[in-house]
Amino acid sequence: GSCSNLGDAQARRLGIRIRSKEKGNYLAHTLNNTVVAPPRMLIAFLENNLNADGSVTIPKPLQMYMGGKEVIKK
Repeated sequence: GSCSNLGDAQARRLGIRIRSKEKGNYLAHTLNNTVVAPPRMLIAFLENNLNADGSVTIPKPLQMYMGGKEVIKK
């Protein structure tokens, strides 16, 4: 696989921003990679974390990156 750092170029085009109390809002930096195909990774994630009501349980190791959120609801 390969991986390249696109800096904020892709985030600028897509309007992807990060909210931070310390730094305010700023553009995310993105990676382009073929190490893990994102659609396959997302399918595996949903297969393992999708609940009957359509919500998605966020695994404990990822909750810190989701602002402490435990579940994503519709």
